[in-house]
Amino acid sequence: MSKQKLPTIPPQKPPAQLPAANSSQLPAVAKATHPVRALKDFAAQADDLAEHYGELQKARQNIRSVRQTPIDANAQKHLDEAGALLSRHDKNFRGLAKELKLALNNRFSPDDAYDDDYRLTEERVRAAIALLLASFPNANPGNSEAYVGMMVEEVMAEDDVSLVVLESACSQIRRTSKFPPTTAEVIEAIRVQAELWEPRLDAIHFCARNAVGWIRDELNAATELVAAATAEREERARIAAEKKRADDELRAQPLTFGARVSYRTQPFKMYTIISENAAWSGAGGFLAWSDETNDTAWVGGPELQRAIPGDYFFETPAEVRAKFATDPRVQRKRRPVVGDRVTDDIDERHPLDDPPNGAGTVVSAGHFDDDYDDVFTIQFDNGVLGVNIMACQLRRLLPGEAGFMFAIGDRVAHGKLGPGTVESVDGNMVAVMFDAVGRKEVVDSFLERAE
Repeated sequence: MSKQKLPTIPPQKPPAQLPAANSSQLPAVAKATHPVRALKDFAAQADDLAEHYGELQKARQNIRSVRQTPIDANAQKHLDEAGALLSRHDKNFRGLAKELKLALNNRFSPDDAYDDDYRLTEERVRAAIALLLASFPNANPGNSEAYVGMMVEEVMAEDDVSLVVLESACSQIRRTSKFPPTTAEVIEAIRVQAELWEPRLDAIHFCARNAVGWIRDELNAATELVAAATAEREERARIAAEKKRADDELRAQPLTFGARVSYRTQPFKMYTIISENAAWSGAGGFLAWSDETNDTAWVGGPELQRAIPGDYFFETPAEVRAKFATDPRVQRKRRPVVGDRVTDDIDERHPLDDPPNGAGTVVSAGHFDDDYDDVFTIQFDNGVLGVNIMACQLRRLLPGEAGFMFAIGDRVAHGKLGPGTVESVDGNMVAVMFDAVGRKEVVDSFLERAE
């Protein structure tokens, strides 16, 4: 097989070699602009300030939250923490922020490193790249001019690359790489350092300005709001405590006729007391009218409490108030008072009790013993004087009922028979000793009270 002749390549000049790292004749642009140690110390101090700046930002957020809701339970805690942080700033970080700002402007990112568009000048970028590549003794690319030139172009094409970021990226590559970097590795290192330096530079610019003074002003405003909210809350608490004291006094009043009551465990079920006092021996039970059932009910026990203004359905409904005045069921079951007409002839009467005496007049109501305070003395129309009779053994008589109108001893008048004195009552039949004609029995509807 015949050999094919290769094309002739014209001779070329040997490529320019990058200076070795130990050369005593490094180009001027390749000399270090800043000592590496100074850059490392600068970054460490900037990290401390950035951490403090993060705490300031958090405190500022808390202060703004307090200004929006000064009654929050943690409001005073947030203000105290912010005040302590500002004191620490004045002591440890105010001077540091100014020093770092001065070092950044004069040494690590001076204005003369940037053009009018605040981009790094090509001279500064080329100097940093040349020094980086000169740090590798094995840096010997085939075309150093293209190698360096394109790397410089790519770096300058990156957005918002500051000198301190570029120097930090070069330092990172020198410390972590054993071989000359590619353009991609340089760009990656720049982006890593840009992310690291963003919070550091923010902290330097923020803390060096009077921005902390803004936080202090917000803290003072929030402190005033919290003080006002605290005073208002204390005043509301005082009013609430005073109201509770007054409410407790109202609830502690004895339960009497007309009192609105409910059970603590069932505050939405309301009752109205229609008996004058407790009727259950030792239990404090009362006869009441139920709003729910629209009928009478017995209520009592330790869970029963007086309703007061502001409670659910404290006001007695109009229809209930009307029943108190007109409904016979309510009027009959009310506790009798002296002068009321009553009867012991009731449906609930025990079959072993003595025969009923019928209608009578309440003479007195007094104590029978420690367990009863509603026993009555009744002058029955049949002449019997009933003593120690309990309310549950009686029923009030209402107008129109037999026995209601007249009692023994009442002075009455008849249209034809004239005046007289009632001697007995049997239903609607009244025995009267008339002044003119003597004793006669007449129907009560023919009588009227004598003046």
